[in-house]
Amino acid sequence: MVALTGDVESFNPIVTSSTISSEVATALYPQMFNITFDLIAGKLIYEPALVKRWEFLNEGRDVKLIIRNDVRWENGVLVSPQDIKFTYELVGDPDVASPRSNYVDDMIFTNDKFDVDKSIEILDDTTMVFHFVHTYPQQLFHLTVPPIPKHIYGDADRRSLRSHPRNQKPLSAGPYSMEKWKRGEEITLVTNQKCTMPAPAVLEHVLFRVISGSDHPSHRAQEGQGGRDVAPVLRRRQGDPRRNIRTSSSRRFRHRLRLHRLGEHRFSGIPKERRQDDTAARACSATRGCARR
Repeated sequence: MVALTGDVESFNPIVTSSTISSEVATALYPQMFNITFDLIAGKLIYEPALVKRWEFLNEGRDVKLIIRNDVRWENGVLVSPQDIKFTYELVGDPDVASPRSNYVDDMIFTNDKFDVDKSIEILDDTTMVFHFVHTYPQQLFHLTVPPIPKHIYGDADRRSLRSHPRNQKPLSAGPYSMEKWKRGEEITLVTNQKCTMPAPAVLEHVLFRVISGSDHPSHRAQEGQGGRDVAPVLRRRQGDPRRNIRTSSSRRFRHRLRLHRLGEHRFSGIPKERRQDDTAARACSATRGCARR
């Protein structure tokens, strides 16, 4: 069980501004890149995920992406460049008011509006190009918004996208699928047997329990009964290697929760060595690339 200090507000990565929501969603949506933080070099390291390869063109102003052609939503539809382009169209739409709207600020605008067709060019079923007006260090980072399925959200009213029913029951393409969500109480994820990026999760169930604080009765009861596998206090569970869990804060699920031997899937970013430099650890945490112990 993973203890949460608050409930998820939405599972749609375009509209959520909650850290908890974003981190739980990383288990459900395909991630564009696997990102870690190199403490020695002091920079983010990008590795392939949904994006197989990438190349900077036009003196660095354009980024060409090659997308995997074997990743599917759990209903069998392929995750495509059209999904990615549609996702960024929503990110840049002022009616959506995405908290990530700044990700498109350095792409192409026409009449002061984000021009998705000039900014994002789809060359074929696996190839697309993002066009920027200039080069800057965060270009790849601004291509990390997880895509949502166009065939589900394509006809959605953008002003009310935050209340779309699928935000509460997302269509997964990640290692987990949503089983149920009891608002204010718990979230249950189950392994997505159709996941190909890279494989279904080994743990069959992950339960997120909303705990209001250390004095909450259910918090004390769960801890006393040994029912809380993961909590905001760093601990490592011994025994079954398939359930060897390490964490330092459930609010940073993706980068601070480590589910070892999760098929081939690993929540990246926790270095093997024990970090002693608190300054470096804070810098690492700020980039969401690894966890501070």
